[in-house]
Amino acid sequence: MCEFVIDCPHFTPKWTDSGFVVIRNQNIRDGRLNLTEPSFTHQEDFERRIKRAKPIAGDIIFTREAPMGEVCLIPEGLECCLGQRQVLLRPKKEIDRHYLFYSLRSEYARHQIFWNEGTGSTVSNVRIPALKSLRIPRLGEVEGLIGALLGALDDKIELNRQTNETLEALARALFKDWFVDFGPTRTKAEGGAPYLAPELWALFPDALDDEDKPVGWESKPLSSFMSFRGGSQPPAKEFISEPKPGYTRLLQIRDFDTDAHITYVPDSTRLRKVSIDDICIGRYGTGSGDKKDSLGRLCRGLSGAINVALVRVEPRFPCREWLATYIGSGEFRQQISGGSARAVQAGFRKVDLDHILIPRAPDEVYQAFETFGELVWESAKRLSAESTTLAQTRDLLLPKLMSGEIRLRDAERAVDAVL
Repeated sequence: MCEFVIDCPHFTPKWTDSGFVVIRNQNIRDGRLNLTEPSFTHQEDFERRIKRAKPIAGDIIFTREAPMGEVCLIPEGLECCLGQRQVLLRPKKEIDRHYLFYSLRSEYARHQIFWNEGTGSTVSNVRIPALKSLRIPRLGEVEGLIGALLGALDDKIELNRQTNETLEALARALFKDWFVDFGPTRTKAEGGAPYLAPELWALFPDALDDEDKPVGWESKPLSSFMSFRGGSQPPAKEFISEPKPGYTRLLQIRDFDTDAHITYVPDSTRLRKVSIDDICIGRYGTGSGDKKDSLGRLCRGLSGAINVALVRVEPRFPCREWLATYIGSGEFRQQISGGSARAVQAGFRKVDLDHILIPRAPDEVYQAFETFGELVWESAKRLSAESTTLAQTRDLLLPKLMSGEIRLRDAERAVDAVL
């Protein structure tokens, strides 16, 4: 089904701040290529890494290990090379690339990938001969229709993700303009034209004080905006991986990235529980200030009991969405990382909030921001829930279509019901 199956070059490229994109295993999750945090190399190493084959749109990247068996399609317009522990698959012209892509994600293929038939044990990496010998069901002319049908579900999931990203970016831009750059006040002070609705424009002063913040906005400690409660740590011997009566989900920082390690623990009044709307923050980390670091990281959108690496934010007044945007913008991470070596090593404490000073606007300004922020958050929840349903539908249909258990027409009706 492939023109070729080619292993990646076995050397580590020199990493650069810009240049040619190198696809790394961390960029591939759940069938999606995520390049929000790309890695780069220089032209010399790029040329070395594409010597055997240069990835083109429609090619499939397969991860051999760490993690094993993840796949993604190369999109249009992307010039890139493979990273380490990856294989490049180029479907033959007569093969529907989406069908092959979804086939590689099916349980039928993944059983072959993870299970060594010769020894009867699981494997930790995939060898090229084993990948080439994978058995993929051939279904004739319906292969293209299956690929298109499942692709429509993933396209909607991607559209939902992009919509949420756009709305969140708008909230961050509004936050920065109002509370960091003091845009309305600066514009007023310079005699500029209003760019907000009159009732919003009237909320902002028309001059800056000696500290270059809006007149009347006093510097207040973050502790006057929020407090927090830490999580608890049930013993690992109580952990189970499937839901069960009398158990509740234990939330860890990694759970806000992936569902690969869902854990449940016995329900108890000793647990510190959060709802989907609550704001949580990663309490520990390296203190690098990098957005990948867990210290000061925003975690939100799940319900359960938080472990000791997380804290639940408790707003002092109605400013929940303001706090979520502030924490999510990275401002808190930078401030807590740079302000206390002890906070980096042992997790920040409530007293650390006293040392972070923030200009405090009148309550009416926060109320205005909350109105917009709540719309963004409700949209994010709705689209995320819809994407979960779409993904569940896709994963339910995939094995049934591959095995012929369900007819294409019935699958189309199931897809129409959720799109």
